[in-house]
Amino acid sequence: MGQYINQMNSFLQKYDTYMVFALILAVFLLGYVFYGQYGLPFGLKTAGQTSPFDYSLSESDDENAKNVLKTPGPNASKEAKRAHFLLAQQLAKEVEYLDITGCKANPVVMKAKAGSTIKVRNQDAQKHSIVLDRDRQSEIPPEGINVAAVNFYNGEGLYGYGCDNSTNAVGMFLVE
Repeated sequence: MGQYINQMNSFLQKYDTYMVFALILAVFLLGYVFYGQYGLPFGLKTAGQTSPFDYSLSESDDENAKNVLKTPGPNASKEAKRAHFLLAQQLAKEVEYLDITGCKANPVVMKAKAGSTIKVRNQDAQKHSIVLDRDRQSEIPPEGINVAAVNFYNGEGLYGYGCDNSTNAVGMFLVE
């Protein structure tokens, strides 16, 4: 047994530099794989970082309004989803009316209470429809106002909606 320990010590002394190097290399490789899969931890940025979910406070409200309508997909990271939700909270406004004149939401993110009603105003000469999904839409008459119930199946959260036949969201409800 003693001879075996001596052989191990001799081996370690002979190759300790290589083992340290291999250990450092392994740590860097694991870091590279982890970074490639998950990105930087939430809140950290690299210099000049640009991505679809890089919502810096220096961007204009118009730019933020465009970005909030680009919802992260189902395979997006938790950090991207959280950044999107925080941007929506930042932009959310409590207002008397949601204006959809020209099928452009004003405000882009409207705060609403679950189970309450909202007033939707349309100042165009043609009617518009707010479309939450295939089964839930509300028509707003030309130059008129409609009261719509805010009944969301999943409770509190962020819900996008379209206008008329839009293929993308034109606005969002932040349901509290």
